[in-house]
Amino acid sequence: MSVRLRDAIATRVLSEAGSSTRYVVVLGKPRRKADMEWECRFMVHGLPGSEPERVYGIDSFQALMLAIERIRLVLASTRRRLQWEGSIDASGSDAGFPRLVPSVFGPEFAKRVDRFIDREADRVIRATRVARGNTGKKG
Repeated sequence: MSVRLRDAIATRVLSEAGSSTRYVVVLGKPRRKADMEWECRFMVHGLPGSEPERVYGIDSFQALMLAIERIRLVLASTRRRLQWEGSIDASGSDAGFPRLVPSVFGPEFAKRVDRFIDREADRVIRATRVARGNTGKKG
């Protein structure tokens, strides 16, 4: 499978659960287009009709983060059970592109989402420790 995107900075190989089909996500280096306008290109090779896509941000970080979010949305829209090599999700549904917490709703929204994620992560960690007989308590 030919994988090409000018200025590629990262690639990820995905496999489809129960299939030998492989997809390759290629992420390009953010490039300045104008003052306060940056572009970041990406492509998902292996999807029917896949073409390079562009996302824009006011700086290189925003362009990069929005490209990763767009990749997540493109992969989710396929409804395929995609998994990357480093995944720990046995269900075959972790392509390794996490959701971006939107800042457009303001900082309080982002803080609430962050607190929820922290609480859920703590809950899972505690449950895992209990299941393994390791409560973390000394005595």
